[in-house]
Amino acid sequence: MANYICEQCGVGFKRDKSGSRPIRFCSRKCYSLYRKGKILKTNFGNPGFEPWNKGKKGIHLSPKTEFKKGRKSNRILPIGAVSIRIDKNKKKRAYVKVGSPNVWKLRCHVVWEKAFGKVQKGLVLHHIDRDTLNDNITNLCVMSRASHLAEHRAEIRKNL
Repeated sequence: MANYICEQCGVGFKRDKSGSRPIRFCSRKCYSLYRKGKILKTNFGNPGFEPWNKGKKGIHLSPKTEFKKGRKSNRILPIGAVSIRIDKNKKKRAYVKVGSPNVWKLRCHVVWEKAFGKVQKGLVLHHIDRDTLNDNITNLCVMSRASHLAEHRAEIRKNL
């Protein structure tokens, strides 16, 4: 058994370390009030109550691991970097970073726009060999949404 002071109401209590609620609170009521963001008036009504961070403006609890001003993360990818992701249809798609800080486009769109310009509204790019990672210009063609759906209708019905 250990002695603790409830963060919510300031009452001392004894409890062993095992249990369902955190050790910081004396009862489920105090814990649920804390979760709801309600502070008991008894905290600020007690003359000896003082929050742990009073007078500690700009507190740095772990200065060795904090970012310093002006430093950039070493995880930022350069423009032109390729990332393979899985889309909502569980197919792998290649994305290319085209701008900062985080502007990504499908690689097939980048390839098509480089050769022929933007894809018109209402049209989609179709991979002829159905391999979504093969973004060779000879493997891409532009189709209307209706004809693209007709092309893939059998596959869509099979997956349902």
